[in-house]
Amino acid sequence: MKCDYALDSADLNTSLSLSQTCFDLGHREDFDIMIRADYLYCAATSLMGVLSKEENESIKEQIYERCFYLYRTAKDLCLMEYEEIEILSKETYILFKAHIDGLILQIGVNYGNILSQCGRYVKSINNLNEILDMEFPMAIGNLALKIVDYSYYDKSNHEIMLYYAFQLLRKVLDEKVSYPEREYAQSLFYNYSNRIKNYICSDYLEQELSLTEYLNPIENMSDEEKKYRTWIGNNGLALNQLNDVFFEMQVGYDPLHLPTMIENIEDSRFPKYHGIFNQIKQEYASARFWAYEGLTDRNTHFSDKEVFLVNTLDYPIYGIGIEKVKAAYRSIYSIFDKIAYFLNKYFKLKIPDGTISFVNLWYKDVRKNKRREEIQKILQENYALNGLWWIYKDLRNKTVYEDKHIDPLLKKISNVRNAMEHRYLKILDYYEDGLNNNDERFDEFAYNISFQEFEKLTVELLKLTRESIIQLTMIIEIEESKKKVNKDSNQLLGQLFLSKFHDKWKG
Repeated sequence: MKCDYALDSADLNTSLSLSQTCFDLGHREDFDIMIRADYLYCAATSLMGVLSKEENESIKEQIYERCFYLYRTAKDLCLMEYEEIEILSKETYILFKAHIDGLILQIGVNYGNILSQCGRYVKSINNLNEILDMEFPMAIGNLALKIVDYSYYDKSNHEIMLYYAFQLLRKVLDEKVSYPEREYAQSLFYNYSNRIKNYICSDYLEQELSLTEYLNPIENMSDEEKKYRTWIGNNGLALNQLNDVFFEMQVGYDPLHLPTMIENIEDSRFPKYHGIFNQIKQEYASARFWAYEGLTDRNTHFSDKEVFLVNTLDYPIYGIGIEKVKAAYRSIYSIFDKIAYFLNKYFKLKIPDGTISFVNLWYKDVRKNKRREEIQKILQENYALNGLWWIYKDLRNKTVYEDKHIDPLLKKISNVRNAMEHRYLKILDYYEDGLNNNDERFDEFAYNISFQEFEKLTVELLKLTRESIIQLTMIIEIEESKKKVNKDSNQLLGQLFLSKFHDKWKG
Protein backbone atom coordinates (compact mmCIF):
# COMPACT_ATOMS: atom_id res chain seq x y z
CA MET A 1 0.00 0.00 0.00
CA LYS A 2 2.85 2.37 0.81
CA CYS A 3 4.50 1.62 -2.55
CA ASP A 4 1.24 2.24 -4.43
CA TYR A 5 0.61 5.49 -2.60
CA ALA A 6 4.13 6.77 -3.35
CA LEU A 7 3.69 5.90 -7.03
CA ASP A 8 0.24 7.51 -7.29
CA SER A 9 1.47 10.69 -5.62
CA ALA A 10 4.70 10.76 -7.70
CA ASP A 11 6.80 10.84 -4.52
CA LEU A 12 10.07 9.70 -6.08
CA ASN A 13 12.20 9.85 -2.95
CA THR A 14 9.76 7.67 -1.03
CA SER A 15 9.53 5.24 -3.95
CA LEU A 16 13.33 4.88 -3.99
CA SER A 17 13.46 4.37 -0.25
CA LEU A 18 10.64 1.79 -0.30
CA SER A 19 12.28 -0.02 -3.20
CA GLN A 20 15.45 -0.52 -1.16
CA THR A 21 13.43 -1.68 1.87
CA CYS A 22 11.52 -4.18 -0.27
CA PHE A 23 14.77 -5.34 -1.88
CA ASP A 24 16.24 -6.12 1.55
CA LEU A 25 13.09 -7.91 2.73
CA GLY A 26 12.86 -9.86 -0.52
CA HIS A 27 16.29 -11.36 0.12
CA ARG A 28 15.46 -12.59 3.65
CA GLU A 29 16.06 -16.34 3.44
CA ASP A 30 13.86 -16.93 6.52
CA PHE A 31 10.77 -15.51 4.76
CA ASP A 32 8.26 -17.56 2.82
CA ILE A 33 9.02 -17.76 -0.94
CA MET A 34 5.89 -15.90 -2.01
CA ILE A 35 6.39 -13.15 0.59
CA ARG A 36 9.87 -12.63 -0.83
CA ALA A 37 8.51 -12.62 -4.40
CA ASP A 38 5.90 -10.00 -3.42
CA TYR A 39 8.57 -7.76 -1.90
CA LEU A 40 10.83 -8.03 -4.95
CA TYR A 41 7.89 -7.21 -7.24
CA CYS A 42 7.12 -4.12 -5.15
CA ALA A 43 10.80 -3.10 -5.23
CA ALA A 44 10.82 -3.25 -9.04
CA THR A 45 7.46 -1.54 -9.54
CA SER A 46 8.50 1.32 -7.27
CA LEU A 47 11.59 1.84 -9.45
CA MET A 48 9.47 1.89 -12.62
CA GLY A 49 7.70 4.95 -11.24
CA VAL A 50 11.08 6.65 -10.88
CA LEU A 51 12.13 5.72 -14.45
CA SER A 52 9.54 7.93 -16.12
CA LYS A 53 10.93 11.02 -14.34
CA GLU A 54 14.68 10.29 -14.47
CA GLU A 55 16.59 12.17 -17.19
CA ASN A 56 20.17 11.12 -16.43
CA GLU A 57 20.93 8.26 -18.87
CA SER A 58 23.51 6.61 -16.61
CA ILE A 59 21.12 6.51 -13.65
CA LYS A 60 18.27 5.27 -15.89
CA GLU A 61 20.46 2.39 -17.04
CA GLN A 62 21.16 1.39 -13.45
CA ILE A 63 17.45 1.51 -12.63
CA TYR A 64 16.64 -0.70 -15.62
CA GLU A 65 19.27 -3.20 -14.45
CA ARG A 66 17.70 -3.34 -11.02
CA CYS A 67 14.22 -3.79 -12.47
CA PHE A 68 15.40 -6.66 -14.69
CA TYR A 69 17.07 -8.40 -11.79
CA LEU A 70 14.10 -7.91 -9.45
CA TYR A 71 11.39 -9.03 -11.87
CA ARG A 72 13.39 -12.05 -13.00
CA THR A 73 14.20 -13.12 -9.45
CA ALA A 74 10.57 -12.64 -8.35
CA LYS A 75 9.44 -14.72 -11.35
CA ASP A 76 11.90 -17.51 -10.47
CA LEU A 77 10.56 -17.59 -6.90
CA CYS A 78 7.01 -17.93 -8.23
CA LEU A 79 8.07 -20.84 -10.44
CA MET A 80 9.70 -22.50 -7.43
CA GLU A 81 6.47 -22.10 -5.46
CA TYR A 82 4.43 -23.78 -8.23
CA GLU A 83 6.60 -26.87 -7.70
CA GLU A 84 6.30 -26.66 -3.90
CA ILE A 85 2.47 -26.66 -3.88
CA GLU A 86 2.05 -29.70 -6.12
CA ILE A 87 1.86 -31.95 -3.03
CA LEU A 88 -1.05 -30.02 -1.45
CA SER A 89 -4.67 -31.15 -1.42
CA LYS A 90 -6.82 -30.01 -4.35
CA GLU A 91 -8.65 -27.21 -2.50
CA THR A 92 -5.49 -25.83 -0.87
CA TYR A 93 -3.61 -26.11 -4.16
CA ILE A 94 -6.25 -24.05 -5.99
CA LEU A 95 -6.08 -21.33 -3.32
CA PHE A 96 -2.28 -21.11 -3.33
CA LYS A 97 -2.08 -21.30 -7.13
CA ALA A 98 -4.47 -18.35 -7.48
CA HIS A 99 -2.10 -16.17 -5.44
CA ILE A 100 0.95 -17.23 -7.48
CA ASP A 101 -0.97 -16.72 -10.75
CA GLY A 102 -1.97 -13.20 -9.73
CA LEU A 103 1.61 -12.16 -9.01
CA ILE A 104 3.25 -13.88 -11.98
CA LEU A 105 0.79 -12.19 -14.36
CA GLN A 106 1.65 -8.76 -12.98
CA ILE A 107 5.37 -9.57 -13.16
CA GLY A 108 4.97 -10.81 -16.74
CA VAL A 109 3.30 -7.63 -18.00
CA ASN A 110 5.69 -5.21 -16.27
CA TYR A 111 8.76 -7.25 -17.22
CA GLY A 112 7.56 -7.42 -20.83
CA ASN A 113 7.10 -3.66 -20.90
CA ILE A 114 10.59 -2.78 -19.66
CA LEU A 115 12.12 -5.27 -22.08
CA SER A 116 10.46 -3.50 -25.01
CA GLN A 117 11.43 -0.09 -23.57
CA CYS A 118 15.06 -1.24 -23.74
CA GLY A 119 14.71 -2.37 -27.37
CA ARG A 120 14.29 -6.11 -26.80
CA TYR A 121 11.07 -6.82 -28.72
CA VAL A 122 11.83 -10.52 -29.19
CA LYS A 123 12.36 -11.19 -25.48
CA SER A 124 9.36 -9.03 -24.59
CA ILE A 125 7.03 -10.94 -26.92
CA ASN A 126 8.40 -14.31 -25.78
CA ASN A 127 7.88 -13.33 -22.15
CA LEU A 128 4.25 -12.28 -22.73
CA ASN A 129 3.60 -15.41 -24.78
CA GLU A 130 4.51 -17.49 -21.71
CA ILE A 131 1.41 -16.20 -19.88
CA LEU A 132 -0.94 -15.88 -22.87
CA ASP A 133 -2.92 -19.03 -21.99
CA MET A 134 -3.78 -17.55 -18.57
CA GLU A 135 -6.20 -15.15 -20.33
CA PHE A 136 -5.06 -12.02 -18.46
CA PRO A 137 -6.41 -9.04 -20.48
CA MET A 138 -3.43 -6.75 -19.82
CA ALA A 139 -1.02 -9.47 -20.95
CA ILE A 140 -3.06 -10.15 -24.11
CA GLY A 141 -3.37 -6.43 -24.93
CA ASN A 142 0.30 -5.66 -24.33
CA LEU A 143 1.36 -8.67 -26.41
CA ALA A 144 -0.75 -7.33 -29.30
CA LEU A 145 0.92 -3.90 -29.07
CA LYS A 146 4.40 -5.44 -29.11
CA ILE A 147 3.54 -7.61 -32.14
CA VAL A 148 2.23 -4.58 -34.06
CA ASP A 149 5.45 -2.63 -33.43
CA TYR A 150 7.61 -5.68 -34.18
CA SER A 151 5.78 -6.40 -37.43
CA TYR A 152 7.25 -3.31 -39.12
CA TYR A 153 10.65 -5.05 -39.08
CA ASP A 154 9.30 -8.01 -41.07
CA LYS A 155 7.74 -6.65 -44.24
CA SER A 156 7.11 -10.08 -45.81
CA ASN A 157 4.98 -11.22 -42.85
CA HIS A 158 3.71 -7.78 -41.79
CA GLU A 159 0.05 -8.47 -42.55
CA ILE A 160 0.04 -11.89 -40.87
CA MET A 161 1.31 -10.34 -37.63
CA LEU A 162 -1.17 -7.45 -37.84
CA TYR A 163 -4.05 -9.87 -38.40
CA TYR A 164 -3.02 -11.89 -35.33
CA ALA A 165 -2.54 -8.76 -33.19
CA PHE A 166 -5.99 -7.51 -34.22
CA GLN A 167 -7.59 -10.75 -33.01
CA LEU A 168 -5.84 -10.35 -29.64
CA LEU A 169 -7.01 -6.74 -29.32
CA ARG A 170 -10.56 -7.76 -30.22
CA LYS A 171 -10.56 -10.05 -27.17
CA VAL A 172 -9.62 -7.32 -24.67
CA LEU A 173 -11.84 -4.65 -26.25
CA ASP A 174 -14.91 -6.85 -25.94
CA GLU A 175 -17.36 -5.01 -23.65
CA LYS A 176 -17.93 -8.23 -21.69
CA VAL A 177 -14.27 -8.33 -20.63
CA SER A 178 -13.61 -6.34 -17.46
CA TYR A 179 -10.33 -5.72 -15.66
CA PRO A 180 -9.11 -3.02 -13.24
CA GLU A 181 -6.85 -1.32 -15.79
CA ARG A 182 -9.50 -1.18 -18.55
CA GLU A 183 -10.21 2.56 -18.29
CA TYR A 184 -6.50 3.36 -18.39
CA ALA A 185 -5.52 0.89 -21.13
CA GLN A 186 -8.42 0.71 -23.57
CA SER A 187 -7.70 4.03 -25.32
CA LEU A 188 -4.24 2.70 -26.28
CA PHE A 189 -5.73 -0.64 -27.35
CA TYR A 190 -8.34 1.15 -29.49
CA ASN A 191 -5.65 3.31 -31.04
CA TYR A 192 -3.63 0.29 -32.18
CA SER A 193 -6.76 -1.54 -33.34
CA ASN A 194 -7.78 1.42 -35.51
CA ARG A 195 -4.26 1.66 -36.95
CA ILE A 196 -4.56 -1.95 -38.11
CA LYS A 197 -8.02 -1.27 -39.60
CA ASN A 198 -6.61 1.66 -41.54
CA TYR A 199 -3.87 -0.53 -42.97
CA ILE A 200 -5.81 -3.75 -43.67
CA CYS A 201 -9.33 -3.95 -45.07
CA SER A 202 -12.07 -4.98 -42.62
CA ASP A 203 -13.19 -7.96 -44.75
CA TYR A 204 -9.76 -9.50 -44.37
CA LEU A 205 -9.71 -8.94 -40.60
CA GLU A 206 -13.16 -10.51 -40.19
CA GLN A 207 -12.16 -13.79 -41.82
CA GLU A 208 -11.13 -16.82 -39.78
CA LEU A 209 -7.71 -17.59 -41.16
CA SER A 210 -5.14 -20.20 -40.09
CA LEU A 211 -1.38 -20.15 -40.49
CA THR A 212 -1.48 -22.81 -43.20
CA GLU A 213 -3.56 -20.46 -45.39
CA TYR A 214 -0.74 -17.89 -45.29
CA LEU A 215 2.34 -20.03 -45.87
CA ASN A 216 3.43 -22.35 -48.63
CA PRO A 217 4.23 -25.76 -47.15
CA ILE A 218 7.81 -27.06 -47.20
CA GLU A 219 7.76 -29.83 -49.79
CA ASN A 220 9.19 -33.34 -49.78
CA MET A 221 10.02 -33.48 -46.07
CA SER A 222 11.08 -36.80 -44.61
CA ASP A 223 9.73 -37.88 -41.23
CA GLU A 224 13.08 -36.96 -39.65
CA GLU A 225 12.96 -33.46 -41.14
CA LYS A 226 9.40 -32.99 -39.87
CA LYS A 227 10.57 -33.89 -36.36
CA TYR A 228 13.47 -31.43 -36.65
CA ARG A 229 11.34 -28.56 -37.93
CA THR A 230 8.71 -29.27 -35.27
CA TRP A 231 11.46 -29.03 -32.61
CA ILE A 232 12.62 -25.72 -34.10
CA GLY A 233 9.10 -24.27 -34.23
CA ASN A 234 8.07 -25.47 -30.79
CA ASN A 235 11.18 -24.03 -29.15
CA GLY A 236 11.13 -20.72 -31.06
CA LEU A 237 14.52 -21.28 -32.73
CA ALA A 238 13.83 -20.37 -36.37
CA LEU A 239 15.44 -17.32 -37.95
CA ASN A 240 11.92 -16.29 -38.81
CA GLN A 241 10.11 -13.51 -36.97
CA LEU A 242 6.83 -15.43 -37.29
CA ASN A 243 8.36 -17.89 -34.80
CA ASP A 244 7.92 -15.23 -32.11
CA VAL A 245 4.17 -15.35 -32.70
CA PHE A 246 3.50 -18.94 -33.80
CA PHE A 247 5.19 -22.08 -32.47
CA GLU A 248 4.47 -24.72 -35.08
CA MET A 249 6.34 -26.76 -37.67
CA GLN A 250 5.12 -24.43 -40.46
CA VAL A 251 7.38 -21.61 -39.20
CA GLY A 252 10.40 -23.85 -38.56
CA TYR A 253 12.44 -22.44 -41.48
CA ASP A 254 14.83 -19.48 -41.85
CA PRO A 255 13.84 -16.70 -44.31
CA LEU A 256 15.33 -13.85 -42.24
CA HIS A 257 17.84 -11.65 -44.05
CA LEU A 258 19.10 -8.09 -44.25
CA PRO A 259 16.90 -5.29 -45.61
CA THR A 260 17.62 -3.30 -48.76
CA MET A 261 20.88 -1.44 -48.19
CA ILE A 262 22.31 1.75 -49.73
CA GLU A 263 26.07 1.76 -50.36
CA ASN A 264 28.46 4.04 -52.21
CA ILE A 265 29.36 2.19 -55.39
CA GLU A 266 33.00 3.22 -55.00
CA ASP A 267 33.15 1.53 -51.59
CA SER A 268 31.21 -1.61 -52.39
CA ARG A 269 30.94 -3.34 -55.76
CA PHE A 270 29.40 -6.50 -54.35
CA PRO A 271 27.14 -7.24 -51.33
CA LYS A 272 29.78 -7.63 -48.58
CA TYR A 273 27.35 -7.30 -45.67
CA HIS A 274 25.03 -9.93 -47.11
CA GLY A 275 28.05 -12.22 -47.35
CA ILE A 276 28.88 -11.81 -43.66
CA PHE A 277 25.23 -12.30 -42.75
CA ASN A 278 25.08 -15.48 -44.87
CA GLN A 279 27.92 -16.89 -42.77
CA ILE A 280 26.29 -15.90 -39.47
CA LYS A 281 23.05 -17.59 -40.52
CA GLN A 282 24.77 -20.75 -41.74
CA GLU A 283 26.79 -21.12 -38.53
CA TYR A 284 23.66 -20.68 -36.44
CA ALA A 285 21.62 -23.16 -38.51
CA SER A 286 24.38 -25.79 -38.44
CA ALA A 287 24.98 -25.41 -34.68
CA ARG A 288 21.24 -25.65 -34.08
CA PHE A 289 21.11 -28.98 -35.94
CA TRP A 290 24.13 -30.38 -34.10
CA ALA A 291 22.44 -29.46 -30.85
CA TYR A 292 19.22 -31.16 -31.99
CA GLU A 293 21.04 -34.32 -33.03
CA GLY A 294 23.04 -34.54 -29.83
CA LEU A 295 20.08 -33.86 -27.58
CA THR A 296 17.63 -36.24 -29.26
CA ASP A 297 19.82 -39.20 -30.27
CA ARG A 298 21.44 -41.00 -27.32
CA ASN A 299 22.36 -44.18 -29.22
CA THR A 300 25.96 -45.40 -29.29
CA HIS A 301 27.71 -44.34 -32.50
CA PHE A 302 30.27 -46.61 -34.19
CA SER A 303 32.95 -43.93 -33.72
CA ASP A 304 32.59 -44.34 -29.93
CA LYS A 305 33.16 -48.09 -29.98
CA GLU A 306 36.51 -49.36 -28.64
CA VAL A 307 37.33 -45.94 -27.12
CA PHE A 308 38.53 -47.19 -23.71
CA LEU A 309 37.15 -45.09 -20.80
CA VAL A 310 37.13 -45.75 -17.06
CA ASN A 311 33.85 -46.02 -15.10
CA THR A 312 34.02 -43.22 -12.50
CA LEU A 313 30.76 -44.41 -10.84
CA ASP A 314 28.97 -41.04 -11.13
CA TYR A 315 26.99 -41.72 -14.37
CA PRO A 316 28.78 -39.34 -16.77
CA ILE A 317 27.60 -39.03 -20.38
CA TYR A 318 30.19 -39.69 -23.09
CA GLY A 319 29.87 -40.13 -26.83
CA ILE A 320 29.71 -38.22 -30.08
CA GLY A 321 26.16 -37.05 -29.34
CA ILE A 322 27.06 -34.99 -26.30
CA GLU A 323 30.24 -33.75 -28.03
CA LYS A 324 28.06 -32.46 -30.88
CA VAL A 325 26.07 -30.41 -28.37
CA LYS A 326 29.29 -29.05 -26.81
CA ALA A 327 30.61 -28.14 -30.27
CA ALA A 328 27.30 -26.44 -31.06
CA TYR A 329 27.46 -24.54 -27.75
CA ARG A 330 30.92 -23.16 -28.60
CA SER A 331 29.91 -22.32 -32.16
CA ILE A 332 26.77 -20.51 -31.04
CA TYR A 333 28.79 -18.44 -28.57
CA SER A 334 31.21 -17.36 -31.31
CA ILE A 335 28.36 -15.77 -33.30
CA PHE A 336 28.24 -12.82 -30.88
CA ASP A 337 31.78 -11.84 -31.94
CA LYS A 338 30.79 -12.11 -35.62
CA ILE A 339 27.85 -9.76 -35.01
CA ALA A 340 30.33 -7.33 -33.43
CA TYR A 341 32.59 -7.71 -36.51
CA PHE A 342 29.64 -6.90 -38.80
CA LEU A 343 28.72 -3.76 -36.83
CA ASN A 344 32.34 -2.62 -36.63
CA LYS A 345 32.48 -2.62 -40.43
CA TYR A 346 28.99 -1.20 -40.92
CA PHE A 347 29.41 1.72 -38.51
CA LYS A 348 33.06 2.22 -39.57
CA LEU A 349 34.27 2.10 -35.96
CA LYS A 350 37.78 1.12 -37.16
CA ILE A 351 38.40 -1.39 -34.37
CA PRO A 352 41.25 -3.64 -35.65
CA ASP A 353 40.01 -6.93 -37.15
CA GLY A 354 42.27 -8.94 -34.86
CA THR A 355 40.81 -7.47 -31.68
CA ILE A 356 37.11 -6.92 -32.42
CA SER A 357 34.80 -8.83 -30.07
CA PHE A 358 31.36 -8.58 -28.50
CA VAL A 359 33.07 -6.91 -25.53
CA ASN A 360 35.17 -4.20 -27.19
CA LEU A 361 32.37 -3.29 -29.57
CA TRP A 362 30.97 -1.45 -26.55
CA TYR A 363 34.14 -0.64 -24.57
CA LYS A 364 37.29 1.22 -25.53
CA ASP A 365 38.86 -0.06 -22.29
CA VAL A 366 36.77 -2.63 -20.45
CA ARG A 367 39.12 -2.74 -17.42
CA LYS A 368 38.60 0.98 -16.82
CA ASN A 369 34.89 0.69 -17.70
CA LYS A 370 35.46 3.23 -20.50
CA ARG A 371 32.62 3.01 -23.01
CA ARG A 372 33.10 3.61 -26.73
CA GLU A 373 31.63 7.07 -27.33
CA GLU A 374 30.79 6.59 -31.01
CA ILE A 375 28.72 3.46 -30.35
CA GLN A 376 27.01 5.13 -27.36
CA LYS A 377 25.89 7.96 -29.58
CA ILE A 378 24.49 5.56 -32.18
CA LEU A 379 22.58 3.44 -29.65
CA GLN A 380 20.86 6.54 -28.27
CA GLU A 381 19.37 7.02 -31.75
CA ASN A 382 18.92 3.36 -32.67
CA TYR A 383 16.38 1.52 -30.55
CA ALA A 384 17.46 -1.93 -31.77
CA LEU A 385 21.17 -1.31 -31.07
CA ASN A 386 20.18 -0.39 -27.53
CA GLY A 387 18.45 -3.78 -27.34
CA LEU A 388 21.66 -5.53 -28.43
CA TRP A 389 23.54 -3.63 -25.70
CA TRP A 390 21.14 -5.10 -23.13
CA ILE A 391 21.72 -8.57 -24.56
CA TYR A 392 25.45 -7.97 -24.06
CA LYS A 393 24.82 -6.88 -20.45
CA ASP A 394 22.85 -10.07 -19.86
CA LEU A 395 25.47 -12.30 -21.41
CA ARG A 396 28.46 -10.66 -19.73
CA ASN A 397 26.91 -10.15 -16.30
CA LYS A 398 27.22 -6.35 -16.33
CA THR A 399 25.12 -5.46 -13.31
CA VAL A 400 24.97 -2.98 -10.45
CA TYR A 401 24.12 -5.66 -7.92
CA GLU A 402 27.68 -6.96 -7.56
CA ASP A 403 27.45 -10.77 -7.60
CA LYS A 404 23.76 -10.82 -8.60
CA HIS A 405 23.43 -11.57 -12.31
CA ILE A 406 20.83 -9.53 -14.21
CA ASP A 407 19.52 -12.89 -15.49
CA PRO A 408 20.38 -15.84 -13.19
CA LEU A 409 19.93 -18.35 -16.05
CA LEU A 410 22.54 -16.61 -18.18
CA LYS A 411 25.02 -16.80 -15.33
CA LYS A 412 24.81 -20.58 -15.66
CA ILE A 413 25.17 -20.35 -19.44
CA SER A 414 28.38 -18.31 -18.99
CA ASN A 415 29.70 -20.70 -16.33
CA VAL A 416 29.17 -23.71 -18.59
CA ARG A 417 30.90 -22.00 -21.51
CA ASN A 418 33.88 -21.03 -19.32
CA ALA A 419 34.12 -24.56 -17.96
CA MET A 420 34.15 -25.97 -21.51
CA GLU A 421 36.86 -23.59 -22.67
CA HIS A 422 39.11 -23.36 -19.61
CA ARG A 423 38.23 -26.17 -17.18
CA TYR A 424 36.43 -29.48 -17.33
CA LEU A 425 32.68 -29.87 -17.88
CA LYS A 426 31.13 -33.10 -16.68
CA ILE A 427 27.57 -33.83 -17.84
CA LEU A 428 25.84 -36.44 -15.72
CA ASP A 429 22.73 -38.53 -16.30
CA TYR A 430 21.83 -38.21 -12.61
CA TYR A 431 22.88 -35.08 -10.80
CA GLU A 432 21.33 -32.68 -8.32
CA ASP A 433 22.28 -29.01 -8.16
CA GLY A 434 23.97 -28.03 -4.96
CA LEU A 435 25.83 -31.25 -4.14
CA ASN A 436 28.33 -30.54 -1.36
CA ASN A 437 31.95 -31.57 -1.19
CA ASN A 438 31.17 -34.55 1.05
CA ASP A 439 28.82 -36.21 -1.46
CA GLU A 440 30.43 -39.21 -3.13
CA ARG A 441 29.13 -38.00 -6.55
CA PHE A 442 30.84 -34.62 -6.28
CA ASP A 443 33.87 -34.20 -8.56
CA GLU A 444 35.86 -31.20 -7.32
CA PHE A 445 37.87 -31.02 -10.56
CA ALA A 446 34.77 -30.64 -12.75
CA TYR A 447 31.91 -28.22 -13.34
CA ASN A 448 29.11 -30.74 -12.76
CA ILE A 449 25.76 -30.41 -14.51
CA SER A 450 22.86 -32.74 -15.30
CA PHE A 451 21.95 -33.61 -18.89
CA GLN A 452 18.51 -32.03 -18.39
CA GLU A 453 20.04 -28.75 -17.20
CA PHE A 454 22.59 -28.75 -20.03
CA GLU A 455 19.79 -29.28 -22.55
CA LYS A 456 17.85 -26.35 -21.09
CA LEU A 457 20.89 -24.05 -21.18
CA THR A 458 21.73 -25.01 -24.77
CA VAL A 459 18.21 -24.17 -25.96
CA GLU A 460 18.28 -20.86 -24.06
CA LEU A 461 21.64 -19.98 -25.61
CA LEU A 462 20.22 -20.73 -29.06
CA LYS A 463 17.29 -18.42 -28.27
CA LEU A 464 19.56 -15.59 -27.13
CA THR A 465 21.76 -15.92 -30.23
CA ARG A 466 18.69 -16.01 -32.47
CA GLU A 467 17.42 -12.85 -30.77
CA SER A 468 20.78 -11.16 -31.41
CA ILE A 469 20.74 -12.08 -35.11
CA ILE A 470 17.20 -10.71 -35.48
CA GLN A 471 18.30 -7.63 -33.53
CA LEU A 472 21.11 -7.12 -36.07
CA THR A 473 18.63 -6.99 -38.97
CA MET A 474 16.51 -4.47 -37.04
CA ILE A 475 19.58 -2.27 -36.37
CA ILE A 476 20.35 -2.20 -40.10
CA GLU A 477 16.70 -1.55 -41.00
CA ILE A 478 16.68 1.55 -38.76
CA GLU A 479 19.98 2.88 -40.12
CA GLU A 480 19.03 2.26 -43.76
CA SER A 481 15.71 4.05 -43.21
CA LYS A 482 17.68 7.10 -42.06
CA LYS A 483 19.73 7.00 -45.27
CA LYS A 484 16.57 7.08 -47.38
CA VAL A 485 15.20 10.05 -45.45
CA ASN A 486 18.49 11.99 -45.55
CA LYS A 487 19.42 11.17 -49.16
CA ASP A 488 20.56 14.11 -51.25
CA SER A 489 17.98 14.71 -54.00
CA ASN A 490 20.83 15.02 -56.52
CA GLN A 491 22.16 11.56 -55.74
CA LEU A 492 21.29 8.75 -58.13
CA LEU A 493 20.41 5.33 -56.76
CA GLY A 494 21.07 2.33 -58.93
CA GLN A 495 19.67 -1.09 -58.04
CA LEU A 496 21.48 -4.37 -57.60
CA PHE A 497 19.03 -7.24 -57.36
CA LEU A 498 20.23 -10.20 -55.31
CA SER A 499 19.01 -13.68 -56.18
CA LYS A 500 18.68 -16.70 -53.95
CA PHE A 501 21.60 -19.05 -53.27
CA HIS A 502 19.84 -22.30 -54.13
CA ASP A 503 19.83 -25.25 -51.76
CA LYS A 504 21.20 -27.53 -54.50
CA TRP A 505 24.40 -25.44 -54.53
CA LYS A 506 25.08 -26.21 -50.85
CA GLY A 507 27.40 -29.00 -49.94
